[in-house]
Amino acid sequence: MEVDETGECVVVPGNEDDVIEVELGRPNVVRVALTNPRVLDRTLYDVMNSINGSAGLKLDLAGRLAYGVDDGSGNVTYQTVDSPLAGLAMYWALMKWGKLEGDVEIMQDGSWVPQHLAITLDDAVLDGEGLLFLKKGNAMCQGNGGMNCGAGTLPNGFVDYRSFAHTTQAIYGGVNVNYVERQPAGSACGYADQTADLWGRVLGSDGYSGTNVEAFVKQAEDTRSVIEFTHTIIQDPL
Repeated sequence: MEVDETGECVVVPGNEDDVIEVELGRPNVVRVALTNPRVLDRTLYDVMNSINGSAGLKLDLAGRLAYGVDDGSGNVTYQTVDSPLAGLAMYWALMKWGKLEGDVEIMQDGSWVPQHLAITLDDAVLDGEGLLFLKKGNAMCQGNGGMNCGAGTLPNGFVDYRSFAHTTQAIYGGVNVNYVERQPAGSACGYADQTADLWGRVLGSDGYSGTNVEAFVKQAEDTRSVIEFTHTIIQDPL
């Protein structure tokens, strides 16, 4: 590409057949990862470095992973992993391995180099937050000696979700959230401090309980609803 006399970015003459249209954003993240899985390898490698360099791990309000960052004085704040590519890389690893530990290939000095990803945080730190499975897999995986821990597949090659279960209240019920909410026009104050049960305020006291792929999709939708709440209500600018 080059800039023409009007300041527009144009294709250099003779290269028109080499230009393709590219979509930017979340849809492109999935497409790139599918055509070049090593993109996920590199991203997961970076995620693992962030985990091992953190002061601990937690789940945020929606259930996303958050790293602990120490400011040097012992004060730890947690930063949610909000990158779509990082989220996709972790999802890929958990579906494939049942944990975040595994083998990848990354580019170093012009060559593809095998790397074994391992979480170095103390087991007690992870177990205290219910996140030990990120390192060792679930109880069934541990019983198999850490082998065959990823998602099972059906004869047709699709993921077998039959053992998956989800109950909305079990995850979000009893979780109180403090937030500042915009008030209706004409109110004495533009905002008001609120405290509410997450299950009731965001998910409408949804009594869903189910299994199989329907439950998997429902949990994803519940998570999306909570993420939307954090981005639009909790962080709603006047």
